[in-house]
Amino acid sequence: PLVLTSDFSFKSGNRAQAVTSVPAALELAEKTGADELVCVGGARTYEATLPFADTIILTTVQHRFAPDEGTVRFPAFERRQWRVESVRHHPEDREHSWPFDIEIWHRLHA
Repeated sequence: PLVLTSDFSFKSGNRAQAVTSVPAALELAEKTGADELVCVGGARTYEATLPFADTIILTTVQHRFAPDEGTVRFPAFERRQWRVESVRHHPEDREHSWPFDIEIWHRLHA
């Protein structure tokens, strides 16, 4: 897949190719016939790509972070235009300091 990120130093451990702008991502996806473009943030990148998204995989960490902790917030989206396919809850454990949920959403097409 293509990975869209605002992190210019992003390195993928697999065969994914990283791009740093929405126009570059869309152009490269079209040229290469990529069937998936993964947006890994930050917040402005999420907001810029949301109009093009068909699927959202949203992780919500159940913890109140301080404003200076570098958290990234996913932009508000019109949930009536989407349906939630699944929600998986993960409790706090040895590998995760806080519980979190992973939600998979699909855009409803008219």
